[in-house]
Order: sequence, then structure tokens, then C-alpha cells
Amino acid sequence: MNRTKTFLFFLTLLSAVAPLPLAAQIDEETIQHIDSYVNVNPDSAVILCNNALAQMPAKASSHKSYLLAIRGNAHFTLGDNAAAIADFKASFRAAEEVADTTACVNALSDLGVTYRVNQQTDSALICYKQALAMLQSSDSPDLEASILTSIAVLFANQARLDEAVSFAEKGLEKARLTDDIQTQIYAASSLGSALFLAGHHERGLQTQRYIIGVAEKKGIPRYMLKTYAPIIAMHNRLGHPDSVRYYIDRGNAVLDKVPEASVESIGFLEQSFVILTDMGRYRESLDIQKKILAMQDSRPFIPLDRLWQRIALNYKGLGDIEKMDEAYQTAIAIADSIHQSDINDQISDLNIRYHTAEKELAIANLQAEKSRRDTIIALITAGVIIASLLLIIYLRARRRKIEVENIRARLDGIEQERGRLAHELHDGVCNDLLGIELTLAAGRCDTGELSEMIRTTRNEVRSISHELLPLASTAFL
Repeated sequence: MNRTKTFLFFLTLLSAVAPLPLAAQIDEETIQHIDSYVNVNPDSAVILCNNALAQMPAKASSHKSYLLAIRGNAHFTLGDNAAAIADFKASFRAAEEVADTTACVNALSDLGVTYRVNQQTDSALICYKQALAMLQSSDSPDLEASILTSIAVLFANQARLDEAVSFAEKGLEKARLTDDIQTQIYAASSLGSALFLAGHHERGLQTQRYIIGVAEKKGIPRYMLKTYAPIIAMHNRLGHPDSVRYYIDRGNAVLDKVPEASVESIGFLEQSFVILTDMGRYRESLDIQKKILAMQDSRPFIPLDRLWQRIALNYKGLGDIEKMDEAYQTAIAIADSIHQSDINDQISDLNIRYHTAEKELAIANLQAEKSRRDTIIALITAGVIIASLLLIIYLRARRRKIEVENIRARLDGIEQERGRLAHELHDGVCNDLLGIELTLAAGRCDTGELSEMIRTTRNEVRSISHELLPLASTAFL
């Protein structure tokens, strides 16, 4: 641990001694603050988690689950896998008790990765299956990306490369929907390795170079070291010694800034001893291998049987046939205990279950889409019917209004006609009769004049009577 790192550790230790806020005040911001120490100072992250957990009530909660998961990741970074497994299990139990699906899947994902690194493949599979089942009812692209990528790595370790590429591509597709740089690096680096192992060398290198650029831009040593190991292996396979040395130098430059028992350090060291063996530097390669095996609770990335085969190659290169034989015997004993066929069966079952779930989800989506279309059609039909009814009601109301207006107009016309006839009767016939009456009263008995007045009056009455008759009747008069 260098001076800067020591200073940071003791500074954090002093801050951890001061009490954290009460449990009720330990919110997401506090948890994120503690989580930020995992990559830069995992020892401090453990202390801060212990302090926070000590002040929380005994009952389970989502905050307690996330704090346990953070402490588990800190232990994992430090290479203490046993403590990490215990924390991830406790995190899952706390999340399960409060029915927090996201926290459950998060704990299962981390637990599965730890089991896989510990080469407990069957336990990792159980975690991945359970996590995938839970994800069917939630929308967490970051967690789904992490689990799909972990499954891809598991397939790659079993040399089932086509399936590894398929899962890794899906994992990266999900990772790109998030802003989690660690998830993106994990997914892209795994896809690059799977593509390269499957024979797609250029695509694998391009993917790996891309994610190295992302990691270096972030400037976090742990992420940088994680991306160097795969590309070293690729260039070594292709026989590019200059590129191999270039990335080894870049890795060595940040190696002391990452906990020596972390998976990133061990992964980089594994690639280093492979290169040293190929270069004929057997003693240096053995020293790294022994260092890895001697780390308490640490586990190498590559299967233990293959690691011992590599150790045997180094002893062979040194001419130590007796130790070479012992190393090979250890490798054989470990390989016999793995129950490879059973693991392959479990992996095949997981693959089938996942793709079956994908198909079921696709069918469910189609059914949901059909249901939506049917609902839309029903709503449109109902809308058309309602609109038609409203139009019919409107037209009927309008027609009745017109009819009422016509009737009112006819009545008005009748009233006007009655007024006119009354006026004609009053001013015409009545006046004529009054003239006849006055003539008779005056004693003027001019029979001709009187006859003319009576005739005029009769014609006026007849004309008025004609106007009162229906149109059809006037033709006969």
C-alpha cells in the first residue's frame, strides 16, 4: 500500500469513527457515498458499512440489503471471497424479506459472480436461474446485463463459445441502456473475449480496444486492469509480442493501485504468467502462480486444473520432472472432482430455459399487442356508433326545428291573411253596406244606383269567399 493510499485509508478510518446519521437518516445519498469507496479504497468501504449497519435496526430493509451488498463487493475486491459470499447471502435474505425484487436480483448477481470466480459453477448456475426468473417481472437493464454477461462467461469457460457470444451480445445490448460504466466494461470485455475465442479475432480486438478507451477515460485503475488482461491474451494468441509487452507495461503501471487479491489483479497476473511461460521465463511465471495460490481465500479466474497444468509446464521447462509430475497429478485430481457432465447439463438447461422464457415473453408481447389492437378497434367502433347516434339525434332535432319554424311561418301567414281579410271586410264590404244603409235612410230610391251598390258589395263578398276556399276548390267556382 503506497503513501497516498495509506493516507486515504486512515483519513477514511477517522471519518468512520465519527457516528453516521441515525438509521432513519441513512438514505440513498449516504449509501452511494459509501459505495464510492469500493473501487478506490475497499478497506474503508467495509468500515463505513460496518458503522452504518451497526446503527440500523435489526429488522430487514432495502437500505440494509444494499449496504450488505456494498460490503460484499468490497470484500470481493479485497479477495476475501468467503466474506463476500456471506454478505451477498445476507443481502439477498434482507431484500427477500421486504420483497425488494431489484435488491434480490442485485444480490443474486453478485453472489453468482463470486461463486463462479470460486469455481463453484453449480452454485453460480442456481443464482443465475433464480435471478433470471425474478427479472421476468421487472425492468432493470443493468442487472439483466450483469447476469447475461456472467452467463456468457460461464459458457465461455465451458468452451460453448457460440452460446457465450449470444449471451454476451445480449448483455452488452442491455448494458448500453444504462449509465453504469462498470456494467458496460464487464459486458463489452466479456463479449470481446468470447468473439475472439469463437474465431472472430478482429471483432474481438475492436470490442476490447473500445472498452479499454472507455476505462482509461474514467481513469479508475481497477477498470483499466480488468480490460488489459483479455487483450494481452488475444495478442499473445495472434503472436504480437510488441502489443503484448505494451499492454503488460500499462497493466504493471496501475497494478499497485489495485488490491493484490482482487479479481482484476489476479486476472492480470494470470495473463502475465502465461506470457512468461511462453517466453521461457519459467521461474518468474512460477513465482506469480505460487503467489496467486498463496493468497488467502483468493481463487484464480482460470479453472484450478488448468492452472496446475500451467504450473507443470513451468516445472517441465525448468527440468524438474518430479514436481512436474506432481503438478499434473493435482490437475487430474481436480478435474475428476468437477463433475463436468453434470455442469454441462445444468448449463444446457439454463440456456433452454432462458430462450424458452424469451419466446414466452415474445408471445406474451404479441398477445398484448393484439389485445391493444382489439381494444383500439373496439374504442374506434364505439366512437363511430356514438358519433352516428349523436349525428342522428342532431339531424332529427334540426328537422324538428325546421318543421316548427315552417309551422310557425304558416301560422304567421294565416294570421297575416286573416288580418288582411278582416281589413278588406271592414274597409270594403262594411263600408258598402253602410252606404246602402245611408241611401235607404235618406229616402233616395234610385233603383239603378242601389242595385249597382248591392252588386258591387256582392262581388266583393264573393271575391273574399274565393280567397277563403282551398286552392283545389277554386277551380270549380
